[in-house]
Amino acid sequence: VNTENIALHSWKLSTAFLPTLGDRGESIEQFRGLRSKLYQFRDQSKLKTILISSGVPAEGKTFVAANLAISLARNKNNRVLLIDGDLRSPSLHGILGAPGIPGLAEYLTGAAEPCDIMQRSQDPSFIDEGQTRSISNLTFIPAGAGGDNSSELVANHRIEELIAILTPHFDWILIDSPPVLAVADAVDMAHAADAVLLVARGATTPYDVAQRAQAAFSNSRILGFVLNAV
Repeated sequence: VNTENIALHSWKLSTAFLPTLGDRGESIEQFRGLRSKLYQFRDQSKLKTILISSGVPAEGKTFVAANLAISLARNKNNRVLLIDGDLRSPSLHGILGAPGIPGLAEYLTGAAEPCDIMQRSQDPSFIDEGQTRSISNLTFIPAGAGGDNSSELVANHRIEELIAILTPHFDWILIDSPPVLAVADAVDMAHAADAVLLVARGATTPYDVAQRAQAAFSNSRILGFVLNAV
């Protein structure tokens, strides 16, 4: 894979959804703390590809995935790949203001190669509140046109091949997966990841939903829960 040939697009990042683009604030500190935890986990054992999931929709896993990716990418030594694995209801491309196709679904069907589905921001520096930010080391794979047959696509194990191909080129790979209790895709995707990070929403996620989400990934290494919206 020649990562020099990655397509460049004009992203329009949603600053409202991406507080980690800023320089100060509680959200930024929270994600820096989460990032530090990942560094600690990595010191203990191999950790590069992380699947981010939750039990049910609207718990904030996409918010966590996007902001954690940017928090990691703010360190210019980190080459970060963010993958939208939620083939049924993808939203990361909307948050990044990036094209949604071609993407993961096209690779899984065999219609595209890894280089065809990766993209970066054409203008890696952007101005926010008078400050120049750079995310030149963030690469994105959108979900593509997956639709209702996503379970069959994910079950063909090509995502594991994709991660194996791309692993040497990145320091961190984050996969935003569908909610695990809603569809089977997330458990299949977890086979391609080193570990799973779960998201629950404060005062909203029922305790038994969190327990069932954790149990669904019983064959994976679970890093823990991020308690969102507290």
